[in-house]
Amino acid sequence: MVLWGLLVYNPCAYWSLNPNGWSYKMGVLDFGGAAPIHVPAAAAGLTYSYFLGPRSLKERSARPHNMAYLVIGMIFMWFGTFGYNVGSAFGATIQAVLSCVITNLSGSLGAVTWSILDCCFTTRGFSAYGFCCGAVVGLTVITPASGFIHPLATIPFAVISVTLCRWGCKVKEKLKLDDTLDVFTVHGLAGMVGMLLTGIFAQKSIGGSELGAGGWLDGNYCQILYQAADTVAGFSWSVLASSIIIKLMQKIPILHPGFRQPQAKAGMDHQLGESCLQPLENLQFQIMHNTFFHLR
Repeated sequence: MVLWGLLVYNPCAYWSLNPNGWSYKMGVLDFGGAAPIHVPAAAAGLTYSYFLGPRSLKERSARPHNMAYLVIGMIFMWFGTFGYNVGSAFGATIQAVLSCVITNLSGSLGAVTWSILDCCFTTRGFSAYGFCCGAVVGLTVITPASGFIHPLATIPFAVISVTLCRWGCKVKEKLKLDDTLDVFTVHGLAGMVGMLLTGIFAQKSIGGSELGAGGWLDGNYCQILYQAADTVAGFSWSVLASSIIIKLMQKIPILHPGFRQPQAKAGMDHQLGESCLQPLENLQFQIMHNTFFHLR
């Protein structure tokens, strides 16, 4: 974590957010910091998934362990996104209010869009899992644009990103990339889409003087190329540096990433001495069993 912060995050944050960085000087628009945060993190997750290799088919097909924790985690992420999106205005300004509204709209639209797609293309229909995934995509995609766009622009941001990220989850399964928590397909793809769409929908009339020439809607058609350059640079640098870090870890026995097959089969909870929650079916059976004997 220390090496990744020093070698990956710090350079990406410097060139994106520091006035002396090449990306900042070029005029890349990134209000909340998707380029130094979401994109490099997703690239690292993809890299580590490749090096660790896939789990067994049985483990990959397991259901989410605890949906209550998933929902609570999504709520914390939603709350936290207000912090770094709205806080990027650096003051109690109209831009901060706009960012707050747009962030909330995008998260809501993302959750609804993923739920609608689940109802249309799956047999399970609406689910809390899909709702949470859509909300995270919506909150991620709007990060670079939350202070620069009109609230109505959140509709294409949310719909396009959720559609692509949901498709990415399906492709990931076919490619046997075992990205367990969908770091790349949810956070990464959403961050990249958000960076590119910011180059289209950012407007000087909303973002003010810091937008320079604005985006496509203001006639600045080269802006999307600047956005793409920053995105590709962050992704490539993260893959390279993360690969070097994990190669170094492989040389140190105690830090060797990956598990032997018996360990992987037992699971991390078992190795750490933790007890998992019981499956819902077993819990229902115990409740019915106890209730029956109590009535007798």
